[in-house]
Amino acid sequence: MEKDCVSALCRQLQEFGPAPDVAVVAGSGWKDRAETVVAAESRVFLTELEGWPAPTVEGHGGELVLGTLAGPGGGRNVALITGRVHAYEGHPAHVLVRGVRALAQWGVGGLVLTNAAGSLAASRPEGTPMVLSDHINLGLPNPQTQAETETGSVEFLDLSDLWTETWRVALTAALPDLESGIYAGLLG
Repeated sequence: MEKDCVSALCRQLQEFGPAPDVAVVAGSGWKDRAETVVAAESRVFLTELEGWPAPTVEGHGGELVLGTLAGPGGGRNVALITGRVHAYEGHPAHVLVRGVRALAQWGVGGLVLTNAAGSLAASRPEGTPMVLSDHINLGLPNPQTQAETETGSVEFLDLSDLWTETWRVALTAALPDLESGIYAGLLG
């Protein structure tokens, strides 16, 4: 059962000590940039963590980096996952979210997801950072369906305020040029 797999993975993470304040999952093209803001204290290959799916797509790393944030706001404990797997690689939703579920079970306080995406707005060319205010699932596997949940039963998660407003406000206050937007998730 998926819950057992997530729990086993969580037990491995607990061997690193207390859970970090925040975890950052680096999407395509973000690995090198993300590593510049983390003072690494330890690293482990994701393949060494039981059940953590290893990234294979170009531009993704394959490590869990534990350390502290460098620069402004530094000193907070952070877990950086230097890459992730994708639905278009054939992974079901429960595999896509397994690492994040284990991080939450470990007690990580917050999660930042990054990715590389196109835009429908000419004012936001490729590579423009954006804070998500909402998202639309246009074909990605749904982690709430029966076959994809940890328990194997249908679960409902209220997604009406999934993207934390306090983080959006703090990010846009610190970076006034950073705009909010809605992400449309496609299979790939």
